[in-house]
Amino acid sequence: MRLSFYSQTYETTLFQGIRLRLMMLWFPIRRLLRALKRLAKRQIIWIAVLVIFVPTAGAMLYAVCNAFSEESRFVVVFEVASIVLSSVVLLQIQEAIQKETERNLQLKRQWSFYSEIKSELTTLTIQLASAFGHPSPDWDLFNNQKTLNSYLASLGEVTIRKEPGTAISLLFDIRDYVNGLRNDPRSYYLIDCDLMEPCSRDSHLFESLDLFIKYNLDNLSKNESTKLEFEQLLNIEMAIIASTRRPWNYANDIAHRLLIKKVLETRGQKF
Repeated sequence: MRLSFYSQTYETTLFQGIRLRLMMLWFPIRRLLRALKRLAKRQIIWIAVLVIFVPTAGAMLYAVCNAFSEESRFVVVFEVASIVLSSVVLLQIQEAIQKETERNLQLKRQWSFYSEIKSELTTLTIQLASAFGHPSPDWDLFNNQKTLNSYLASLGEVTIRKEPGTAISLLFDIRDYVNGLRNDPRSYYLIDCDLMEPCSRDSHLFESLDLFIKYNLDNLSKNESTKLEFEQLLNIEMAIIASTRRPWNYANDIAHRLLIKKVLETRGQKF
């Protein structure tokens, strides 16, 4: 049985193919559950509205029903309840469609923003690696933690700085670019990313980068560049990039993706 997974094709037995197909259902199911969770959160405001509306409407309906015969009251109550419930349901459906459409459009904008950040920081980091005397990284440096760790493993513990002046300029360029993200309107509408929220899991990255650069500007008078200091910078850059691509890299999804890939590579044949 032939399967495609992340642009790679594998040949497996029928049993393994069915098993993997079922494992791949994890992703649409998880997306559905996340959508339902978002929908459930939106119902809170509707519950508040109904708590205020129902008692008032009930009192008015009771007063109106007194003007009708006992047989007509049931018809009146049924008609009013049907109109109210259908209106609420239609409004909820309309709101859900509108919110999800807006979310999908924002995700497209966020992917473009993430790609721009990754490209800019990769370009600056490649230039900085040369100035620091480190090997030049590939363009996939910040694709994931695996590619970053692979590059870091290739670094020597200590190298001789080649261009201290260029290194200073590039460090300032990285700092200015990252700090400029704070003034970019796109940073305030990111999904599952709180770079702009004070005291959040992501906002401290700006301060970490500022402190790192301030510390290393004092050290640039030395001729030697250590692996540790360059590794710290790359990890901060990676964390900033990763925060903007979080909607496509939830931890549980990554773990399940790696599990499927492991099964495919051990039980299947790659084409």
